[in-house]
Order: sequence, then C-alpha cells, then structure tokens
Amino acid sequence: MAASLRVRIGRRVAWLREYEDITQAQLAKAVGADPMAISRLERGLTMPSVERFDKIAAALNKDLAEIFDFTDPDTEHQIFRRIVNTVCFLDREELETALRLLRSLYPASWERKESRKW
Repeated sequence: MAASLRVRIGRRVAWLREYEDITQAQLAKAVGADPMAISRLERGLTMPSVERFDKIAAALNKDLAEIFDFTDPDTEHQIFRRIVNTVCFLDREELETALRLLRSLYPASWERKESRKW
C-alpha cells in the first residue's frame, strides 16, 4: 500500500477520533489494541486488518466506509457542531466574552444575522 494512502487513512482516523473526543488510549481499549498501535496507524506507519478497521469504525460510531471517506469533513453543519461542542461547557461570563469577540470579529455579518429568528 502506498505510504501516502496510509497517511491519508491515518489522518482520517485521527480526525474522526478527535471529533468524537476520544483519546488514542480510549480508542485502543475499545478495539483491543495497544495505544501505540493507534498512534502508528494515525501516523500512517501501519495498516490494520479489515476486522480491526471494523472495530475502530464501531468505536468511533461510524460506518466502515466513513473511515475511507476522504471528502472534506468540515461541512457547514459539522463546523457548527464543533463550535457548539466547544462553547457548551463555558460559564456565563465566558459565553459573554465569546459573544463579544464574535461581534468584534464579524460586525457586518453579525448585523445581517441579528434579525434571524432561531
């Protein structure tokens, strides 16, 4: 298998793992592997069996095919979800600070969307 394909697959697994907020150690435990095996996979140094990929996909709440889907993972919906997941644990003061920051960074966009009804 070409090294570049191993690297792409490894990056995809790493992205999916991080998106699900799972550590390499947690993923390794879920699939019955050593954490270093997950690290080597994510760096494109090794390639697991199809059976192991199936376990990895299940641990990441994905279909096996999604492991090999190299389309841009950051659709608008996914970006929105990542933002929500990031701010959902902020306290009120931190949320207000984030809101002020967004308003200062994107004033024209903010004014245009201020009238939106959620």
